[in-house]
Amino acid sequence: MSLAGVKRAFKEALKETVINANVDIQTGVFELKDGETNNRAKIDDSGRVWISIQEDAVGLKQTMVGVFQHTTPLLANDSVESDAIPTNGYSRIVGSVFADVDGTLYVEQSPDGTNWDVVDSFPVSGGSGLGFSVEVVCPYCRVRYVNGASDQSKFRLYVFLRRY
Repeated sequence: MSLAGVKRAFKEALKETVINANVDIQTGVFELKDGETNNRAKIDDSGRVWISIQEDAVGLKQTMVGVFQHTTPLLANDSVESDAIPTNGYSRIVGSVFADVDGTLYVEQSPDGTNWDVVDSFPVSGGSGLGFSVEVVCPYCRVRYVNGASDQSKFRLYVFLRRY
């Protein structure tokens, strides 16, 4: 995608405040700013997308960053897991998941990035989407999704860290 195409995509993303957090480009660090609302979109040198929404309806400043996504359907009893994600400076782990068959989402937290001591689990009913929000209580998190007994034909998992 050209730089102009990326700028166009970010401009649209800022209007809708929804983005695809897994942008794969090799252009280095840059930031786009919407002059009317002061909302910003930035791609860092690792390719991670940062979105900053200046103020919400009650005037709270928020920043949200996409940290993991997976959209490839899973086979029966298969799973997908993110790497350890540092949570420093963030207050919530949020996201959404949709699967066309039953499964379970796990949001796990760790004091050291190795031992996953805090676990929140969310049953996902096939054909229904689920939004989740978990308070950050440890320096690291990861997400894990375990599929049920049937192959999926549709699956979407998006995870963000939110700062208030």
